This record gives sequence, C-alpha cells and structure tokens, in this order.
Amino acid sequence: VGYGHCGPDVHEGMTITGFANGRIEEQRIEKTVSETTVKTEPGVTADTIAMREETGLQVVTGTDMKPLLRLFGALPADRLTGDEIIASASVEGMNFSFAEGSAAIGSLSTTGLRVDPDAPAFDIASIGDQAALGKLPQDEASLTALGGQAADALAAASLDSFDLSALAISSPILNGAIGSIQAKDASYR
Repeated sequence: VGYGHCGPDVHEGMTITGFANGRIEEQRIEKTVSETTVKTEPGVTADTIAMREETGLQVVTGTDMKPLLRLFGALPADRLTGDEIIASASVEGMNFSFAEGSAAIGSLSTTGLRVDPDAPAFDIASIGDQAALGKLPQDEASLTALGGQAADALAAASLDSFDLSALAISSPILNGAIGSIQAKDASYR
C-alpha cells in the first residue's frame, strides 16, 4: 500500500505572456483552489487527512531559467543574459483549511531572485543519473564533497527582498499570528 496524496487543482485566469528565448515576461493566475487528500501511515488516528487551499492572485514577472541552467551545468556561461531568475513574484491571500484548523497568509512578495554568475556549476543531471543507476559514491569523503558542491550551489542564490504579511494559524495545538516578516538582500552566505 502506497502513501501519498491526490485531489483536484483548479487554476482560474491563467496567462503566460512574453515567452521567448528562455524568458517569460509574466505568468499570472487569478485564483487557485486545491483539495488534497493525504493517505496517512498505519497507526495514525485517521486513514486520510483532507486539506483545502485557496489562493488569490499570483503574479511572477521576469522569469529567466538561464542562470539556473548554468548553475546546474546545463548551459555554458557564455550564453547567460544576466543573473536574475525571477524579477518579482507576488501572491495575494492564501487560505488553508483542514479538519483540525486553518492557516492564512495575507500576502507574499519577493523581488530579485538571483544566481551568482561566477559560482561553480553543480552538475545535478549526472548526480541524478548516478543515483538512478545506484552508482553514487558510498565513501564518506566523496559524499561530503557532493554535499559541499550542493551547499556551494545554494550559496550562489540571493534574494533582493522578501515580504510576508498577516500569517495566522489556528488549531488545537497552535494558535498565533505574525504581522509581517521582511528580508532585504538575503542569501545563504
């Protein structure tokens, strides 16, 4: 017996404009409704857990996959057109409901998701191939080196700004709210 989730996702008013040369000028979804049923592991009080998510307007501008493809070794550095993966992203109104409570986010926005163009490439495709074929190195030194490469790739990412407003959670085990969370010039480094 497998464990997992299923359910419908409905996206209303979905548009993609300005798609050319690996860039998307704007992606927009007016509303999303998702209903998920998760089958639980044996011993959990319920056989399934149902969750509903309703999300308002979602807009992503200035998407360019080239910096990410270069970081993962799938694109030569001389084909880059900049370091920005996403110019801006915003979500208005996320509401989650489940049998034991609810959660909500008033709004979420980010600007300037970037990848350092000088960061060393991390060949994720060959690592995936090795994993699928059962040929990943087993010795601690090699695994540590792979982990270091992954950490370097993560350190290459940065975000100009992040803003989350009106986070609220209500359940029998947790109740609370946070007015806002903000970050400027954020990175793993």
